[in-house]
Amino acid sequence: MYRGFFRVRADEVPDSMRIAVSGEELAKWPLMHGSWRQSEEIEPIRTAGLRSANDCGVFTNTDVCNQILGRSDFVYLAPASLSCQYGAGYHALLIDPGVLSSETMRCSECDINYVVECIRITMSSKLGYCGGNVKEQAKLEQLVRSVTPPPEHRRPSDEKVLDIMRLPAFREYYDRHFALPHKQLFRRIEATGAELGGFSLFDYFNRNGTWPLHEEIAVPSHVEPCMVLGHWDCGRWIEWRMSPHHETQRRVDEFVAVMEVVRVPR
Repeated sequence: MYRGFFRVRADEVPDSMRIAVSGEELAKWPLMHGSWRQSEEIEPIRTAGLRSANDCGVFTNTDVCNQILGRSDFVYLAPASLSCQYGAGYHALLIDPGVLSSETMRCSECDINYVVECIRITMSSKLGYCGGNVKEQAKLEQLVRSVTPPPEHRRPSDEKVLDIMRLPAFREYYDRHFALPHKQLFRRIEATGAELGGFSLFDYFNRNGTWPLHEEIAVPSHVEPCMVLGHWDCGRWIEWRMSPHHETQRRVDEFVAVMEVVRVPR
């Protein structure tokens, strides 16, 4: 049963996670907000919910790039992961999948950091190879080269990179790949799992750094407290509230049970 981050016995995986990963089923399981914050910093979220950097006026985990693209106006989630999204991370919040009902959220399967790095590479190198993690790489490189002088063979300044990101053409590129409907993202997850040899739901929850997608679910402004079900705190689940939907709560309980198997020393 080992295809990812943690090794478990077959009898430790519930039947509900043995089925092939599908977008429709995955959307019924809890989402996750990974965090490096300690327990005392997480506790206020119980009553205040999750708020974007701009909404709370604290620009943690943000920068000028995110301000230009409006990314600081969103709270970022992803499908749940047994690794808490940060590999060896020990803190994570579980979010009711009911937040997916919002029509204003923006999703992607890309990491904006790879895009930024591709801009840097293209501006400073004739080769401009950015790896396989950037969508429409040729178009992105063409856009960068159309507004920049020949490569100077040195790392460009941050301001030059930001100038690229301010262009309307770049904004169009960004919106094509970072403003997907959530159903499209979940279908892409399903297709990728099938391409990799029939990933089960457990395989997906147990994904590691070799999983090719970088899922991002951006919720505008804030996530209401009623949607934040609790947090995983260094080996223990602290429940704040139950989902009002029985089937959702069942899935939350099953996910937490597997978390306790793989993350609590035995």
